[in-house]
Amino acid sequence: DAFVRFVEAQEQTTGLARAFAAWKEARAHLETGVDVGPIAMPFLRLTARVLEQAVWTRIAAAADKHPEPERIRRAAALVARQAARAQADLAEITGA
Repeated sequence: DAFVRFVEAQEQTTGLARAFAAWKEARAHLETGVDVGPIAMPFLRLTARVLEQAVWTRIAAAADKHPEPERIRRAAALVARQAARAQADLAEITGA
């Protein structure tokens, strides 16, 4: 799966690792045969969060190439803190 390979190829920061772990758990839940209709949107939202974490991990890794690297690092840190929302998405998906 290309998405999994892309995420795994990034540095596993705390935020990315947290969101990706939630995504893998949600995906496993979907593969149990549950009705995906009611949880499609939360899964899409969780997938977007993981992608956002992965992209900002890459951006942060290249911050030194930017004229204002600290600005990039601050933005990346803000995004990293939002990874905690992945747990809420997971709870909505699994009903836990």
